[in-house]
Amino acid sequence: MRRARGFFRAMTRVAMLGLTVLVAVLVYNTLRFPSRQIDVEPVAMSELPEQQILDRFAESLTIKTISYPTPARIDSEAFDRFKQFLEASFPLVHENLSRMTGTDFGDERNQSLLFKWQGLEESAAKPILLMGHYDVVPIETASIDNWTNGPFSGKVDEQYVWGRGAIDNKAAAVGMMEAIERLIAAGFQPSRTIYVSLGHDEEIGGTRGNRPIAEWMKSQRIQLEYVLDEGGGIFNDFAGLDGPAAFIGIGEKGFVTLELTAKVEEAGHSSMPPPLPQTAIGILGEALDRLHHSPHRADIDRGMGMTLEYLGSEMSWMQRVAIANRWLFDPLLIRQLDNTPLGNAALRTTIAPTIVEGGVKDNVLPTQATMTLNLRILPGDSIESAIKHIEDVLKDLSIDIVATAMQRPPSKRLSSTDCDAFEQLHRSIRQIYPSVVVAPFVVVAGTDASHYEELDLAKETYRFVPWRLGKEDLKRIHGIDERLARDDYLDLVRFYEQLIRYSCES
Repeated sequence: MRRARGFFRAMTRVAMLGLTVLVAVLVYNTLRFPSRQIDVEPVAMSELPEQQILDRFAESLTIKTISYPTPARIDSEAFDRFKQFLEASFPLVHENLSRMTGTDFGDERNQSLLFKWQGLEESAAKPILLMGHYDVVPIETASIDNWTNGPFSGKVDEQYVWGRGAIDNKAAAVGMMEAIERLIAAGFQPSRTIYVSLGHDEEIGGTRGNRPIAEWMKSQRIQLEYVLDEGGGIFNDFAGLDGPAAFIGIGEKGFVTLELTAKVEEAGHSSMPPPLPQTAIGILGEALDRLHHSPHRADIDRGMGMTLEYLGSEMSWMQRVAIANRWLFDPLLIRQLDNTPLGNAALRTTIAPTIVEGGVKDNVLPTQATMTLNLRILPGDSIESAIKHIEDVLKDLSIDIVATAMQRPPSKRLSSTDCDAFEQLHRSIRQIYPSVVVAPFVVVAGTDASHYEELDLAKETYRFVPWRLGKEDLKRIHGIDERLARDDYLDLVRFYEQLIRYSCES
């Protein structure tokens, strides 16, 4: 009995010693967890003719540059009007920058624009490319009456500028032009060459706009230092942070659309259905249930881990402990992230059912039904591996799986955060927005930057527009009541001014 008690006391001491060592390691790692934020002095905010700048932005929102997949539905005159608006609003840009249009890229129907601001020094750093798009998504007819102000009103009130494209993405497209116009007026000339691309069909894939421009650049052997497109932004509400966070996209997910078709030999009356899931629609239901319970593997090290490294040191003590000791807490972090739509999307290739078709009458069992799945593919996976996962999960079901033409691979690699280009972007953000925490992340949607990335035209590709959004604002993108705060647009113009200046000084 004494021997047993002695053994128990010894094991208790060992356990306590082990626990003490573990706590010491956790605390040590947390205390050594460095901040990734660059300490900079905020720049003096430039004086702007605010109302003039806001009025020009608002006017751009009144022009219905709507993209449709069917070319016959597109109002080409609206796109012409937008280009005329640019010429009238930014005369110095058109006088001092070379402008290339569709005919330069082999197709006069290409409404995208490429501006070239020639650098002063031939031996200066490689050029940079700033990107925005001026096409917008359609307005759902049933939702028009739900807008506080008309979707193409371009209304400016005491707080906001309203209209489709206010966030996605005329803010960037027009804001860049505004910044360059002001720089030219101030006598600034860039040491390096700066390209500005304004896409006209990003919302339908950019295949007729920026894709030909990227191919033209490839043919001219133009090599860029970095590309900056839309993707990330400044988010006011992020769990664990006391203030806003600026997310810089260092890669983006790809996508593929699949059509799953289930067929049965016989139809029949709905009053005598076979046991589920032996109907065409039942088979699709079984497929959907299996996919729900067999998602792609979560992987925190393909983007999200880097995001946490930048955010963790700015969070509360317990959150810092977990992120500084990922060797122990990764499973817990994954479970927490998995509980949110954004976290789930950042961790894995996702599967979303978007369309179900089949049946002709409420009392007739169809012989065929089709379900459309949209997959968003995490860098590190491929279109082929994503499809194979679906095939493996559904291999014993009578389903035909066909990939449609709607597909794009994910980023081949994640852009560096340890280079001059990222430092220029990081520093410029904190100079204009000193209270934000900057972090890299993987963009879950698609951008036109992918066309340049696929052709290896730039050393690095980033995705960031400095609009400030809360949780409710995210619903406005492609949704109802799209708007941007007046002050946020003015700061956006200041940001592009500062980025251009700093990129030409560094």
